[in-house]
Amino acid sequence: MIVIFYDAQDGRILECTSSPQAWIEADGRPFLEVPAFRPDWDVTHHVVDGAVVPIGGGA
Repeated sequence: MIVIFYDAQDGRILECTSSPQAWIEADGRPFLEVPAFRPDWDVTHHVVDGAVVPIGGGA
């Protein structure tokens, strides 16, 4: 499972990781599944209303 962990207060993406679902859920941070691992998710996107959107769009 590939996910991004994000800050629930402001939507900043904190980390992108690939781990078993049980490990991700045990982490406790809010997360969303994403289609691919990208090291730049935190620079190019953020979370708005539960969706991953490009920075500058949807905020």
